[in-house]
Amino acid sequence: LVEKLEFDRQFERYRYMQQLMEGEIKNVNEINNILHHILKQRGLLPDKYDSSDRFQPLLEPGGKAGEDAALLAQLESLLPTMEDDEDAHKGMWDIVCELHGRESVRIFKGRNTDWDARCLVVRCLIVFEFLQDGVVLVP
Repeated sequence: LVEKLEFDRQFERYRYMQQLMEGEIKNVNEINNILHHILKQRGLLPDKYDSSDRFQPLLEPGGKAGEDAALLAQLESLLPTMEDDEDAHKGMWDIVCELHGRESVRIFKGRNTDWDARCLVVRCLIVFEFLQDGVVLVP
């Protein structure tokens, strides 16, 4: 999957994340599988979601919010908060604003559950170094 998506260069990863934010990804199961792999590799995946078939923060078409609210809440809990790490929290949102545009983030944040879910996945990818390192196949 990683080779198929050509994530060997940072620009492709950046562009892919932009497309995800915009809801332009043709197959969201690809990004679900990538995030599943990243979280599993770091030991952050609850047993309930050990199978990638059950791990669906995003649904078709175009990245609609998954129906498992508990999964979305667990993903949110993995992200830095202003109280835990203000610099990491602000940096994560700065990258989201660079990807999607500051005004677009301001307009959509908290007003569109599908956008919020896509943004959550993108923020997880940012925090777990997808943009910088891509998908590391061996720990």
